[in-house]
Parts: sequence; structure tokens; C-alpha cells
Amino acid sequence: MPVEVKIDQKKKCVVIKLPLEEPRLSASGKSQLLATTRGCKSGEAMYRGRPVVVVANAFIFPNRSRK
Repeated sequence: MPVEVKIDQKKKCVVIKLPLEEPRLSASGKSQLLATTRGCKSGEAMYRGRPVVVVANAFIFPNRSRK
């Protein structure tokens, strides 16, 4: 599944859908990466006639509990 970028005019939000991956260690080794755009990505989303470009990463910190 590719990265999806949409504009929700009603809710005034940018919606980004990333494919969930098997967790893997980040380059620094401090977190585990769950989803990423792997750099700048644009979808079909346009704003004022120009493509919307996003960069996103979803990660977890291993062995940390939520406070």
C-alpha cells in the first residue's frame, strides 16, 4: 500500500495513511520504526493548486511504559 495524502476540508485536516511495517530498529538504535514515508512524498492532495508534500515517521520506544 502506498502512502496516501488527503485534505479533509470539512475537518480542516491533512490525513496521512502509511502502511504498517514489521517494527525495525531505527538508524540511531533508540527506537523501533513502525511506518515511514521514507522521505518526502506527495499524493493526489492539492492545496491552492499545489501538491501537498509530507514527511512522516511512526515509531515506538522499546521498554518504556506510557506515563
